[in-house]
Amino acid sequence: MKFFTIAKLNAIIRSFEYTREEKKDQPVEISRDNVQSDSKLQQTAQSMKNLLVLLPFMIGNFIPETDEKWINYLRLIQITLLTFSSVASTRTVNTLKLLIATHHSAFRRLYPERPITPKMHYLSHIPKQICDFGPARNHSCMRLEGKHGECKDKKYRNFKAIHKSVTVQHQYKMCLQQFNADGSASHAYLSEDDIVKEGHTCSIADREFRHSMIQREYGDSEDVCAHQALKTTELISRGHRYTAGTILIKECPQWEYPKFITIDEILIFNKATYFICEELETVAFNSHLNAFSVANTGEVKTVALKPETDLTYHWPQLVHTVDRTKYVMLQNVDDVWQL
Repeated sequence: MKFFTIAKLNAIIRSFEYTREEKKDQPVEISRDNVQSDSKLQQTAQSMKNLLVLLPFMIGNFIPETDEKWINYLRLIQITLLTFSSVASTRTVNTLKLLIATHHSAFRRLYPERPITPKMHYLSHIPKQICDFGPARNHSCMRLEGKHGECKDKKYRNFKAIHKSVTVQHQYKMCLQQFNADGSASHAYLSEDDIVKEGHTCSIADREFRHSMIQREYGDSEDVCAHQALKTTELISRGHRYTAGTILIKECPQWEYPKFITIDEILIFNKATYFICEELETVAFNSHLNAFSVANTGEVKTVALKPETDLTYHWPQLVHTVDRTKYVMLQNVDDVWQL
């Protein structure tokens, strides 16, 4: 349709502001040969997923809002985000059934020359898999291939009993992960400890949230130590990275816009983590980008939250800026905002 050129797309891929996590699997440039009908994009599985969900932020402004192929593409993004979500419910299953059926029906109408692939058929079974085994992320082929990669990394010289060599090597590695050097069981095998980056001690004696934090940690006591906290620049907890500016979901009502908060400070108080957050205003849902536009409320209203108890969704959200407007694309939730 000549909405943009491959050169323009590659320039955007090169200059796009990726997050730290996205840079690890940043999409590579696309050659003209890659977009032929019988060719494939030369991306890894994770870089392909990143390209899939970031494309609206990259080229959404070039595509007309009424373009049916683009709308169907956004359905595919929603399907992908739900199948990679860490949480699932009956809403997830029902929404996926609707999205997959609508996507496949539109695909056959929009691309009559293209056949339905086996993977598109397998996709129709994902809702049943979620019912039987929980969130689809936990039984993803990407993790299975990652596990295979551990075995492939070792170079073997003797192939007489390769199955035995692979098994023994795998068991050695599992033992190293499950036990410490002194032979005691490792408590961090299934859940890693939080990683707190460098920081400094600060006083919270004059902060408005001090009383709620002291009450939760110390009760009614007023020890001088209760006025000190460690302020850190970065926290890695449960594999998730939190810094100042990270946007989280505070609430996600079924029939209302989600309510977002942005982290201003990360405090370690009495060995407990607190996020000092500012509430954001959810302006609108941009169906063309499949994302919510958010803005500061104008009045600074900070709130101290304990992530493990105060937040239902403790996963950082997918955030990018388009034309000076900040957009949040929901991920790791049990439902999507319908088109």
